[in-house]
Amino acid sequence: MSTLAKKVTGIEVVPQAIRDAKDNAKINKISNVEFICSDAFKLKISNIKLDNKIIIIDPPRAGLSKDLILWLSTFNFKTLVYVSCNPATFARDLKYFLEEGITVTKIQPIDMFPQTHHTELVAELVKK
Repeated sequence: MSTLAKKVTGIEVVPQAIRDAKDNAKINKISNVEFICSDAFKLKISNIKLDNKIIIIDPPRAGLSKDLILWLSTFNFKTLVYVSCNPATFARDLKYFLEEGITVTKIQPIDMFPQTHHTELVAELVKK
């Protein structure tokens, strides 16, 4: 994604994931990325600007908190890409997004683990 954007900001709560991301950026000579080790919802009080941006979220199996969905819904983002490893929490979260005037334009299931019940979903959401 860094080749398609002026700047990419990654927010992740797991410190090791941030270290890995920084290492990968260095190995791949990517300089237009920034990584923040924090809970995304706790950052809502900072000056992160998400208007007219593409937001990609990949929450844990538990999904997003309703408060985080409400906060994300306040921005005039261009596109919100939701990557989910749990179709049940995705459906729950989608209901909250729909209540906030955000619609789904595409959903693509991906079977990354054949012969198991695990399915990933990637969805494109936009403001009405």
